[in-house]
Amino acid sequence: MMNVQMLEKALCSTFCSSIRVNSVPFGYAVSTAFKDGAGDSLGFYVTVGEDGYRIEDSGDFLSRVIASGIDIENTNRGALLKNILHAGGAFWDVDTYEIKTPHFNEKDLPKRMIDFLSSLIRARDIELVTREVVRSTFKEDAIAAIQAKYSDVADFNENKPINEYFAEFPSDLNIIPKIGQKSAAVFFATNDNKLDQALLLQQAAQLKHCKNFVIVAMIEKMQVLSERKFQRVVNRPIITPIFRGDEENAITRIGEEIGLGKIAA
Repeated sequence: MMNVQMLEKALCSTFCSSIRVNSVPFGYAVSTAFKDGAGDSLGFYVTVGEDGYRIEDSGDFLSRVIASGIDIENTNRGALLKNILHAGGAFWDVDTYEIKTPHFNEKDLPKRMIDFLSSLIRARDIELVTREVVRSTFKEDAIAAIQAKYSDVADFNENKPINEYFAEFPSDLNIIPKIGQKSAAVFFATNDNKLDQALLLQQAAQLKHCKNFVIVAMIEKMQVLSERKFQRVVNRPIITPIFRGDEENAITRIGEEIGLGKIAA
């Protein structure tokens, strides 16, 4: 039966044998036996300079994340990434997409390497966030894009009714042009329930013969909605832009519907 010393020796032997260190012009390249979801080995570089040592990855991971459409700036996923890296004494470079540490002393190198490897492993969690976090990120991303495009020509409020006559139907976002008659009540349709809310507001507006605002059910992507419910929405006067993959045109469509297109251009 294995005792504590035997187990410790086996673990040390296994872990050490999985590490490979090679000299490169600027320091050392370290490879490990750990792999990411794509099956690629996790590795990093140790650079040596006048200011001491620094650890960094190749930048390929975050470049791939961003290229896949995952926003890591000013979103829940970005905050998650920042916290993970901070715990390992690292940060990500917004210019190169490299994950790296500040410079440190040689005596701290062993611990820093372990902390950095831990950060690289945990950072992969941003590709595996829960559906609820992704949906929250969609709302944040869409609101940020709308406000960035129309902040000079419109005012905004969140989680409020479009006006006092529809107090029981709060929208996720209301867009109120500074000049113009027609506003927009926006629902971010991450599920069928949000489509129902848009439909109820549309029916209430129709009963009151209210035509001074439009209703928008902005969809992240089609996979999260039922075909029947989506059909009900598009067959009524509800604007249904699809955000992911065509963000600029989705935002522009809303502006055109309430006369902001030419003003914001």
